[in-house]
Amino acid sequence: MPKRSNDFQRLVYLVRLNLAEGATVTESKMMRDRLTKAFREVDVVIKGMVGSQPVLVCVECRDHKRVADVGWIDAMKAKHDRLETNVLLLASSAGFTKEAIELHCAHGYLLHQFLSPLSNRREDAYGGTLHNRMRFPLEVFDAVRGAWPADKPLGVRISATDWVDGGWDLAQSVAFAQALDARGCDFIDVSSGGLSTEQKIVVGPAYQTPFAAAIKAAVNMKVIAVGLINDAHQAEAILRAGKADMIGLARAMLYDPHWPWHAAHALGVALDYPRQYERAHPSRAATAGINAPGNKTPTKNMSIKSST
Repeated sequence: MPKRSNDFQRLVYLVRLNLAEGATVTESKMMRDRLTKAFREVDVVIKGMVGSQPVLVCVECRDHKRVADVGWIDAMKAKHDRLETNVLLLASSAGFTKEAIELHCAHGYLLHQFLSPLSNRREDAYGGTLHNRMRFPLEVFDAVRGAWPADKPLGVRISATDWVDGGWDLAQSVAFAQALDARGCDFIDVSSGGLSTEQKIVVGPAYQTPFAAAIKAAVNMKVIAVGLINDAHQAEAILRAGKADMIGLARAMLYDPHWPWHAAHALGVALDYPRQYERAHPSRAATAGINAPGNKTPTKNMSIKSST
């Protein structure tokens, strides 16, 4: 990946843009270029789109050298105001509306590296005890929280366990979540793994949900459960059982981009559909497809509402 000149001499090597239907390749490239120019100190991931507007920004950094660089944190603090400014540059320089920010403290990225005793071997105030290992991620959160509007959500994604003996685990995750909760974190996205090649992940349906449930029992902020949650009834059961407040989908949505519509139908929820999609709804299976004189139209007992 190409190096870029910036205050922290980091590599900005991940700018991923997930575009909704209708956004063109040209629009994708333009947004990517503007994001790259706007950000120098952090990696940026756009996690959601409404039309061509990103609505969730994920701040990441995976520079493995920084967790062991004793002088880097002091250098970063010297540029503290610039860091805050750059976190908010998306509004002015990148040219889109932000609705929420998620700080990535999971999957082996920099903040996860500070948290885990497997990667954090520092012997100063930022290493050793759990309190010390949480110090830098919490300082980053405080900096962003101070610069981010109080009325807009700010959350954190964590790996609840490294899946390695002696590594980051659920008990430490609960402590970290409670510290974030006390600092005004609005939500926590509970994933796992991604730090060590020695990880031994026990994979199965909703396999990370127990981590989310344990954290939810210990905090007041909203909790997102993720990980092999593919079925609408499965997701609904997790929410109704109080194991999480929200469900995060990734692979399920890649496989089925209309997952929310299909989930609504499976759960008997009436939604508004664009007229072009309405004719494909299962409730219209026995009717003529096109809304034209003489054709049958949806009745009131059908689980569908037509949008105009």
